[in-house]
Amino acid sequence: MRRLRLKNRDGVSFEESISDDWVKESDVFERPIDLKFPFYVGIFVVLICLLALGRISFLAADARFYKARASANLSHIQRIPAPRGLIVDYKGQVLADNKPVFLALLDVNEFLSKLDFKEGTVKATEEILGVPEEDFWKMVEENGKKAFNEVLVLNNDLDQNQLVKLETLNLPTIQISNGFGRTYEDGKIFAPILGYTGVVSESDLEDFPELGGGDFVGKTGLEVFYESHLRGSPGVAIKIRDAKGNIIEEKEKVKPGIGKELKLTVNAGFQKYFYNRLQAGLDDLGRTVGLGLAIDPRDGRVLSMVNIPSYDNNIFTSLGRREEVAKLLTSPSRPLFNRVVGGLYAPGSTIKPLHAVAALEEKVVESERKVFSPGYLDIANPYNPDQPSRFLDWQYQGWVDMYSALAQSSNVYFYTVGGGAPARSLGETVYEGPRITGLGIKRLNDWWK
Repeated sequence: MRRLRLKNRDGVSFEESISDDWVKESDVFERPIDLKFPFYVGIFVVLICLLALGRISFLAADARFYKARASANLSHIQRIPAPRGLIVDYKGQVLADNKPVFLALLDVNEFLSKLDFKEGTVKATEEILGVPEEDFWKMVEENGKKAFNEVLVLNNDLDQNQLVKLETLNLPTIQISNGFGRTYEDGKIFAPILGYTGVVSESDLEDFPELGGGDFVGKTGLEVFYESHLRGSPGVAIKIRDAKGNIIEEKEKVKPGIGKELKLTVNAGFQKYFYNRLQAGLDDLGRTVGLGLAIDPRDGRVLSMVNIPSYDNNIFTSLGRREEVAKLLTSPSRPLFNRVVGGLYAPGSTIKPLHAVAALEEKVVESERKVFSPGYLDIANPYNPDQPSRFLDWQYQGWVDMYSALAQSSNVYFYTVGGGAPARSLGETVYEGPRITGLGIKRLNDWWK
């Protein structure tokens, strides 16, 4: 349909005439629209679109990261500790075993990110777990400096009362985990042999990067020497959470595997007998320090190793026994020092068989060559001729060759073979035949090494 435009005699349309009259009556006027304004608006809209596209492209490039982050927020992966391998004596008697325990773990990331729960967490660890506030903050501070643990072990053996109280609080910063604690049969008797386990440290993680902050590793003795053999493979549990972080489902993805058994040559019955007899002997003498080592001479197997004073290695398997540990560390009798393995002692008569082999190999003497032992050996003193240096034997033995010298443990014979001696010593005939020059200090040192 065509629109009719009516015009007056002057050629003005009807609409234009109405518009002019309205403008005159309303005191308004018309002006052309400025094109700069829509131009700038258009540029602004284009820039916004470009920024949005750029951000979308950036997020798309890291899509795998954000997908993984979303998955992490949805689920929480938790390590399941594995029981360590048993340690048994040569008959199979268990010396180091495992017991199921509950652990209280501090989730460091949750603790540092959720400020609303900090005060409640510190209060719970002090009142329920017995960890002083000062010690708690030291643990967190040290962990922050090292930055190696996602979780900190607050207690590794919760009792029923502690467990109920912590579960009632339902703090997201404290995790309750199943685990295994190490227990030792007759700990005080076997501690110098077995050693003990403890919470993983920064140096442990450097040696074993596959470990986690809540794991326990060997610290001393056979526990640390055979760490790789005894340590089991941890399991993995996945906890599904809702948007508020509440756990709605838990499932085990990988089951933990127990470590390998370690069978010793030690005789547990003999170890207990040896320890008790040595302790009784020391008590009779009024002494406090003694040690003993029994080795099978046929093959070198260690049958028993006793160290007195000793300590109960079960103390170190529980974090709640800090005072007892502190007493051991500061004790002047040094019960943690393994004197059998770490002490330095004069070898005594155990060196004689080595001297005998050296003398034969170096052709210093023949095995039949005899030396006279009156129970001592006098060596002239050039500074005081009237006061010779006397080296005692443990008894009079008379003429001895290498066989009888070893059988009777003759000091004079091995003094002569080792250091040499003149044919006569202050009127006493020491030996017959050519002079024995002895091995000398250099050759002795070479053989000792």
